[in-house]
Amino acid sequence: MVLAVGATVFVNCAPGDTAVVLTDDAGLPISSGLMDGSEVQVLAWRPRGAAGTRYRVRVRRDGADGWVGARQLRATASAPMPATL
Repeated sequence: MVLAVGATVFVNCAPGDTAVVLTDDAGLPISSGLMDGSEVQVLAWRPRGAAGTRYRVRVRRDGADGWVGARQLRATASAPMPATL
C-alpha cells in the first residue's frame, strides 16, 4: 500500500499490541504510543529497502509528529474483518 503525502490515515496496531510508538529520524521512541484507529496525516515517506517504508505522520488530536512503519498505518478507521473460509 502506498500512502500519499497529505492523506488522512489511521494507526494500525498489530494483533496483541495496544499502541504504535512514534519515532524520531534515528528510530528512537518519542511518544508513549498511539492507540489503534488514531487519525494521522501523512507528512512524508522514506523508502528503506528491506527495512520497509517509513511514513512521517502528524497526529490530528495534538499535532505531535514522528515516524512509523508502513504496516502500522491503514486507510480505514476500523481494522478490516479477517476473511473467513
